[in-house]
Amino acid sequence: MKAMVLKKYNDALVLEERIVPDINEGEALVRVKACGICATDVKISEGKGPKSKLPLVLGHEGAGIVANVRKDSNFKVGDSVVIHPHIYCGKCTNCLSGNENICLNVKGSLGMTLDGCLEEYIKIKEDNLVKFDKKISYEEAALAGGTVAVPLSAIRRLGNILGNKILVFGLGALGMNAIQILKSAGAEVIALGRNSVKLAIATKLGADKVFSSEEDDWESRLNEEGVDVAIDFAGSAEQIPRLLKVLRRGGRLVTVGYSDQDLHISYQKLALDAMQIIGSRSYTRTDLRLAVNMVELGKVTPLIDSTFALKDANQALALTKKAGLKGRVVIGI
Repeated sequence: MKAMVLKKYNDALVLEERIVPDINEGEALVRVKACGICATDVKISEGKGPKSKLPLVLGHEGAGIVANVRKDSNFKVGDSVVIHPHIYCGKCTNCLSGNENICLNVKGSLGMTLDGCLEEYIKIKEDNLVKFDKKISYEEAALAGGTVAVPLSAIRRLGNILGNKILVFGLGALGMNAIQILKSAGAEVIALGRNSVKLAIATKLGADKVFSSEEDDWESRLNEEGVDVAIDFAGSAEQIPRLLKVLRRGGRLVTVGYSDQDLHISYQKLALDAMQIIGSRSYTRTDLRLAVNMVELGKVTPLIDSTFALKDANQALALTKKAGLKGRVVIGI
């Protein structure tokens, strides 16, 4: 089988021929059909993300077809599935409470510390698979995990948000899908971004108001709105203090995007205004099942900027570095 392999940080991925893996009890062999490419893949390829022993196959947003299973499986050959990327222990406090995305004894994550989905076949625990209806494409299914389940996980942590004013900062694939999810939950959505084309798309997706972060007065204008929740998908540490300023007293900030920068915020405001800052990492299997269902029902349409063949994965990574993409870059395998 073919695989695109990272052999050295900051070098191009290399196309290799590998042996199709054998599976053990409780595992399935999946023929990968599509895999999303995101900023995390870029960070890992440059040595700025989770460190792993190289060589490594990237790709954590995968979907495909079950090619082989053992007896007494809950799956059958030919099933269409989305792959959950985190290999969790299933026994720790977090796993037992349904938060396996932050497993205390995590065994690894596909495409980050373990070989991922930029290869034709991958073996994976059956518990990491979610079936989907073939009426949606493999590209859409892959992004149900990579770009829908991630914002959905963050939004689910907020509880009932009916009627809340929620600011979405960062209008990449995650932010655009967050707008669709928030509108389906009855929230009033305010979109904040720097690209006029993306602001226009945000309006089409249902954002009630849009603000340009390039305008000097966006902070004072948003202060008038009295925002209940701000969700940061951009991972801009310098903007976090400004996002906190536009929240009403008792407001909540959810951080989904991230960087290696330190945060500098007003301790006094955090305490006296009873603010909450919530970090949200990746997604659970429950989040993935719900995200797949939302895509199947047409409540969320994952945005795809462009699609590349497996052999052109380096072009996909290069494009992902650029600003202004209208959706996720996807590898069709």
